Amino acid sequence: MSKLKVRVNNAWAWPGGDLTELPSVPGVMLQPIDGGPTFYADSGFSVSAPVLDDPNFFPIAVWFESVTQQSDIDKDKDTGLNMYIALTTDSDMAMIRNNDMYAVVERPDMHPGFGAETLGWLIADETDLFYSPGWDPGQGYAFQQSKVDALPQGDGRFFYANYTVGVILPTFGTVESSMVYINNFQHTVSNDFYWWTGHNIYLPAGSAPWNQASQFYRIYDHDLTQTQARRSGHYGNTVGYMRKRLQDPNRWEPTWGFIENGGPFPENVLSEYMTPEVMVSAVWHMIIQGARGIIYFNHTFGADNQSQHNFRFPAYAAIQAAAKIVNGQVQSLAAVINDNFALNFVTVSPGASTLSGIEVMAKYHTSKFYIFAGSRENDSTLQNATFTIPNGVGTTATVLFESRTIPIVGGEFTDAFANGNTVHIYRIDA
Repeated sequence: MSKLKVRVNNAWAWPGGDLTELPSVPGVMLQPIDGGPTFYADSGFSVSAPVLDDPNFFPIAVWFESVTQQSDIDKDKDTGLNMYIALTTDSDMAMIRNNDMYAVVERPDMHPGFGAETLGWLIADETDLFYSPGWDPGQGYAFQQSKVDALPQGDGRFFYANYTVGVILPTFGTVESSMVYINNFQHTVSNDFYWWTGHNIYLPAGSAPWNQASQFYRIYDHDLTQTQARRSGHYGNTVGYMRKRLQDPNRWEPTWGFIENGGPFPENVLSEYMTPEVMVSAVWHMIIQGARGIIYFNHTFGADNQSQHNFRFPAYAAIQAAAKIVNGQVQSLAAVINDNFALNFVTVSPGASTLSGIEVMAKYHTSKFYIFAGSRENDSTLQNATFTIPNGVGTTATVLFESRTIPIVGGEFTDAFANGNTVHIYRIDA
């Protein structure tokens, strides 16, 4: 095993966790999911572990819901949800518990009926936006620590926090100041950066420091255009940045992905709402980049279809239907997603860049390899991609959820990505 930097797809990488060589396929290294498959048990979270360490469970949550009647639960479960992150104080915790749903909530006094359904405690949301980094009174680290200190200690539940622009954009702080947030306080983390709906992200600023899309990619001489910024692949890069740039590899804890499902800003108009195609693609891109859970921001504050419960609201029927499908697919692959990454197993041409190519991730599960791949192009661009794997490993790439197969010849197979939201998942069969 090794914790040295290694060559991963022809680039040096500093992996979190131990790497294990796969003797049957020379050069392929197996890397556990962030924190390892028994992270919550190993960390002493006895309440959280039976659920979150279950290899057949993948957290799929909504942000700040209310659960007051059985029909709420029924609609949420029909969408493929299994967890709530933050709840209204009138939510029925027993109802959540009796329906095999789970929650992460703010404080015990806000939810006096909590029990085994409550897997963790929410420290705070977007502290990095509202406070400057620092330990002095009134600064972000001090605030976050005060929230931690007010939570139950050692009760078998993990601590969770969500961050936003303050930890990923250089105009808010340094990488070093962001790392303090990410590597202290919580045991599981997420970041809500809404590429599709955030005006500050994709509308042109016209001058330095440019729009937030350019800031994220450290582009210092121009704005990314609206077409360049509003792409599903960027959601994956938010997860990737949190995991690979900000997280200390020796700390190595789970990162969950965050995505909007409507129009979360008051300035959003109907034409700017999240679309089913982008949402589905973004969910997969976050998983490709290593997300260990998915959270949907389930509220709309702009234009005609304002709602606190988008997945339950008839105006979002298309979004709900798309979420039901992708959430079911994700859950059906939970055991694969929760298993080892297979580093150096696959390369793809064209490879991923900021605005083009194919993003790819490989997994190894029950002696089979799986390849997850998504386009980074704009909505209308067709790409043909060639995947290269070790010769002799398989003869057929079975395309999951698409009822088709592709022959593998000489360690290569080719497939088409119809547009920028296309994602394919392959199982390599003998």
